[in-house]
Amino acid sequence: MAQVDKRTLLVAFVTIISILLTPVASTPCLPRLLIIGTQKAGTTFLGAMLNQHPNLTTPRYEIHYFDKKKTPPTAAEYRTLFDCEDGQVSFDKTPMYLFCRGCPKKVKEVVPHARFVVLLRQPIARFVSSVKMDCSAYRLRNLEVLNNMNIKDIREAENCVYAKTLPDAIRLCPWKVSRLARGCYAESLLNWFNYFPRDQFLILNFEDLVRDPQRVGNQILEHIGLSANFTFPLQTAYNHQRPKPLRSECSNLHVGNKTRAMMEGFYHPCMRRLEDLLLNVSSWHPWEHWWSV
Repeated sequence: MAQVDKRTLLVAFVTIISILLTPVASTPCLPRLLIIGTQKAGTTFLGAMLNQHPNLTTPRYEIHYFDKKKTPPTAAEYRTLFDCEDGQVSFDKTPMYLFCRGCPKKVKEVVPHARFVVLLRQPIARFVSSVKMDCSAYRLRNLEVLNNMNIKDIREAENCVYAKTLPDAIRLCPWKVSRLARGCYAESLLNWFNYFPRDQFLILNFEDLVRDPQRVGNQILEHIGLSANFTFPLQTAYNHQRPKPLRSECSNLHVGNKTRAMMEGFYHPCMRRLEDLLLNVSSWHPWEHWWSV
């Protein structure tokens, strides 16, 4: 009898070990969270950080499902892009969505109850960061003179051959590709607010993510209905998203005083509209602090 019991126990033990060592099956799932912007505002690091949470998962790269797909999007197809283990929440991090005019309507049709996170950055700093990235990646011409940049330099950097002033650049350049237009956040956000209630959005500062990523991460957890007391392994996130070094001539680019004054004048009404739009959004700070960055 004792021998039988030992055999039974051995079988049970082997069975348990086998179950424990068997990978948990993952299934396609619709994301509950979309990080829709903005570019050059820390979304890569934020995605890597959130992905360290055991109940959050995302594909490694940006999805671009709603802004690049040529055929009508469907929930069945979108679901196949994400794999969730039991109890996990998936998220889509594609910062171009913020500037995509047709994306809110498409998202509404596929995931109407999704929650959104938008990281915004001081627009001049965001513009310069974007120029540096493209300078390094695409070897754009005429960006070495950014320190003494004038209207002509901006026009060439934007590839907007007909723009003679900064307002003209906004008016004449394709909205989706204009670095200048991307700093006027109110217009892009209002496009999304026309399709979704504002309480589905969490609007945050890039500067807050830099100063206190743990706090920002837990704000997002609370926003999507998860327990907001997680300690994110930040060093792991830093290692996962470490950017490629810029070419030396690109990393040294900066905005001179004359150009900064010109761009501040351009962005001033944009920031006023943003302040009015987000007046009652508790996660957002007044825009004035940005000019001291």
